[in-house]
Amino acid sequence: MMADTPLDLLARISWRTTKNALMVGVMAAAVTLVAIPLVAVLWSVIEKGAAIAFHGFPDFFTSTIPVISTEAGPGMGPAIVGTLLATGGATFIAVPLGVLGAVYLHEYGGTGTFARLVRFMATVMTGVPSIVMGLFVYLTWTMNFGYTAFGGALALACLMLPVVIGSTEQMLRLVPAPLREAAYALGATARFNAGTSPS
Repeated sequence: MMADTPLDLLARISWRTTKNALMVGVMAAAVTLVAIPLVAVLWSVIEKGAAIAFHGFPDFFTSTIPVISTEAGPGMGPAIVGTLLATGGATFIAVPLGVLGAVYLHEYGGTGTFARLVRFMATVMTGVPSIVMGLFVYLTWTMNFGYTAFGGALALACLMLPVVIGSTEQMLRLVPAPLREAAYALGATARFNAGTSPS
């Protein structure tokens, strides 16, 4: 039989441990309170949406939207096609321009006046709310040329462009200098400044 442990060597529960346990309990209760309505909403959406979507499959995904909003029936085809057109068009516009802009800023622009202006405008565009950008495109494009998928793609591309520029420029900064020099040694075109020609 083991000898009794002296009272001085017994582990004491400190106030820090008690506070930690209390905060863990509070956080668990908060997560539970937030998760209950979220799970209820998701369950309602899945329960009612699945019945509608799979009852009329595949008409729900291909048919047109009913003209009368209160009329029951399938019809998400135009919405799906419009979403694909808008996102595809925005990607087609923003990604090439963003990558080219980032390459210019990192490889050629440096700290020049125009490069600093482009960086500043990209930073400003990052903070523009989507509703403001949508209103701008609506006033400049939709009011003049009508409702088209290109208008939505243009608004989404304006929101995507600064993100693509920033992300691409950050990735270019991660390329180590020895790797660049090795690429130049293998015949890659080196960067050039104003007044010189590329190698």
